Amino acid sequence: MLICDGGKVEGVHGVQPPTLDATDHGRYNGRMGMIERQGTRLGYLPPLLALAAIAAAAAWLLHDRVGVAPPVEPPTENTVKQREENSSGAGKPPLAETNRTEPPPRSPQQRFIDRLGAAAIERTRHTKVYDPSYVGIDYPGGDVPDDRGVCADVIVRAYRGAGIDLQQRVHEDMAAHFREYPQFWGLSRPDTNIDHRRVPNLRTFFRRHGRTLPASSDPADYAPGDVVVWQFTRGRLHTGLVTDRRSADGKRPLVVHNVGAGTRVEDALLSWPICDHFRYTGNL
Repeated sequence: MLICDGGKVEGVHGVQPPTLDATDHGRYNGRMGMIERQGTRLGYLPPLLALAAIAAAAAWLLHDRVGVAPPVEPPTENTVKQREENSSGAGKPPLAETNRTEPPPRSPQQRFIDRLGAAAIERTRHTKVYDPSYVGIDYPGGDVPDDRGVCADVIVRAYRGAGIDLQQRVHEDMAAHFREYPQFWGLSRPDTNIDHRRVPNLRTFFRRHGRTLPASSDPADYAPGDVVVWQFTRGRLHTGLVTDRRSADGKRPLVVHNVGAGTRVEDALLSWPICDHFRYTGNL
């Protein structure tokens, strides 16, 4: 400790303090300058601390106004299990099963009509020739060569593909009721080789055992699987089967028939006058 008395520096207990030379004065003054500069820098701390406090307060106010969620508490065992179930979909039916709507089951009659139409369209891949020749064939289940036939053969082959043999059914009905059938050909008894291949005989069979529907010119009256009979000039008859396919403009169902160039699917429903309209599904 140094005591100043009238400009004279004396040490405590009479001990004289050391004398400072020029070098010591320089060192002293240097240390004092550093202390002054450090003091100046330390003088900036209070304002900086105040600004930091203001910024923290503003951040907290913004936190409350914006609605930022508070810190999330550590998940418990139950919440972890619930998250795992939600992510894996456990306990819930698959989305496809939830949203899927099953179509109503089709009736035996509808399934028969599906087979009938498919069998008729299949004939377009085989029969390429119109041939009305008389041919001896087997009975039952007999048929002329696959690549040829007449319009009645389209109907007979389609029904056979769906499980009904019109060769057999027409023959059995003609054998029991021969006089109910047309007598155009001078026959005295049924002929299993040709009877079912003649449109007038099919027309009579469908009238007797099928459902006769209006022979209208409205395409909406015709459904897939219906049998149509047209009348050409001079009384000639033609027949075909209605399909589930539609015309280019969507207004008419297409028909499968063989009018002279092989079996085809065409927009021909209203091409000629319709004289008969049948629906026959056997015993369904």
